[in-house]
Amino acid sequence: MLKLDANKNLSRIEAESGMHIFSIWGYTNQLIYVVGGENDALYKNYKWEIINDPLVNTLYRIKGQNYNDVFGISSLGTILHFNGYNWGSINVPVENIFLELNVKGNVIASVGWRGEEAAITIIRRNQG
Repeated sequence: MLKLDANKNLSRIEAESGMHIFSIWGYTNQLIYVVGGENDALYKNYKWEIINDPLVNTLYRIKGQNYNDVFGISSLGTILHFNGYNWGSINVPVENIFLELNVKGNVIASVGWRGEEAAITIIRRNQG
C-alpha cells in the first residue's frame, strides 16, 4: 500500500503476508482500516492488528467519518457499524446484496442488487 501524507510525501506500508485488500479507509495516517479476504485489519501506530470479532467475518467495503463512526459491508450481506469500542449490526429491513457504501452526516447510502434488479438503500440515523 502507498500512503500520501499531509505534506504530499509518499511512503509505503507493507501489508501482512496473505492479506487480500478489497477496501481501505483511514482516519489519520496512523489509523487505517484494511478489509478483504479473511484478514480484516487495522493499521494503528505503525503496526497491524487483526480485527478479531465474530461479527466481522469478512468485510468487503469500509467507510467512516471518524475513528468511532466506521461502517462496513460484510460477506453475510449486512451493514456493520464500529462505535470506537464494538462492532454492531445495523438492521436493514430489505434482502439486498450490498456492493458499495458511503456515509455523510447521519445518512448511510448503499448500492447493490436484489434478485435481478439494482437496489439503493438509504439509512438515516436518529439524532439523539
